[in-house]
Amino acid sequence: MFDMRLALLDAKLDAVHKGELVLLSTLASCFPDRQIMSQDDFITQVAWPGDQAHSCGGGGTSAGAQAMEEDGNEEDSDVGTEIVEDEDSNVGTEIIETEVEENDVDEDEEDDD
Repeated sequence: MFDMRLALLDAKLDAVHKGELVLLSTLASCFPDRQIMSQDDFITQVAWPGDQAHSCGGGGTSAGAQAMEEDGNEEDSDVGTEIVEDEDSNVGTEIIETEVEENDVDEDEEDDD
């Protein structure tokens, strides 16, 4: 029973792999001017900012740390500010409150009957 499940799983993985290969070849033929990047190039491209090589746009660990510090400073600067909203932005809220109040009045009238 276990061997049959493993064989089925192996067959599914083989089918997925074949599908990926067909998709890759289709994409390669659709975009002949572009080169499909290798696995190492992909890892270099999507690596954490501190882990990237300096040839990929500069920024080593210090640039990533500075960016994180800037985000922290932005959050701290928002603490004392007050958000001012237009009257138009509260229109939907006022309508909902009005409908609720009208429903409360209707329920009170029904209770009196």
